[in-house]
Amino acid sequence: MEKPKIDAADARSWAVARHLHRNGFITLVSPRRHFVPGWLDKYLSAARGGATVSADEYGYRVNIADMHRMYMRYLQAKLVQTAITLHPKEFTITEMESDALESTLRKYVQSVQDQEYMAKHSGKRNDPFIASSERLHDHYILEREMTRQGKIPDDFEALKATAILTGPWEKGNRAGAQPIYATRAETMKRGLFSRLAGALVGGAFLIGPMWLLALERDLYFQLGFTTGFVSAFGLLMAWYLNTLESVFAASIAYAAVLMVFIGVIMQEAGSR
Repeated sequence: MEKPKIDAADARSWAVARHLHRNGFITLVSPRRHFVPGWLDKYLSAARGGATVSADEYGYRVNIADMHRMYMRYLQAKLVQTAITLHPKEFTITEMESDALESTLRKYVQSVQDQEYMAKHSGKRNDPFIASSERLHDHYILEREMTRQGKIPDDFEALKATAILTGPWEKGNRAGAQPIYATRAETMKRGLFSRLAGALVGGAFLIGPMWLLALERDLYFQLGFTTGFVSAFGLLMAWYLNTLESVFAASIAYAAVLMVFIGVIMQEAGSR
């Protein structure tokens, strides 16, 4: 079967995208120590003169989101070529060229939206846009393809210095491996735990100040205590929420609740 031909414009766009991503999409990973945070494990390894793991303990990681960024760059380069071609004030464009431009624009807009969706999974334990050796199924696929192409971790010697410490690594047979994405039951369980944690944290941020402000009537203590709690709540919202508007709205609403409580206490104290 004859392979579809790529026209010269597409070839140039892919050449640009591939050149900008010439470092590839593969990094090495190695298991970190149990019950030790990644940053501390990295510091301990550096203090000992670098990584101390053997060659067979290294694994691979492929970042699919980076591959998608290369695809976005290809589409961008293609649109730039079209824009330069259409630069003169007077030009004619055929129906085929118009359809091609419309198709490329749609693909580019969709790719940007897809990248925003991928970013929502960044940092999650089971990020579906990363294939990494600490997961059994991912490890099987990576090792199978590396073996087929005759590659071993020593072929990536230059990447060992920047190997990512990650864990915990899945052990045992594939029956206990995590799926590529959370199952419905796991999603429901995580949602329940998340709501319970939110209820506990929200209650603590309201009930705690309520008791302390009621027991301690000193104005400067109340203002300082409120400042500390509002700052802590704002930092928590900045870590949990995704947009600046949401952080502002939540922080201002929380500050308003505490200030109303202080106002009531001051009014009661003044009426005595």
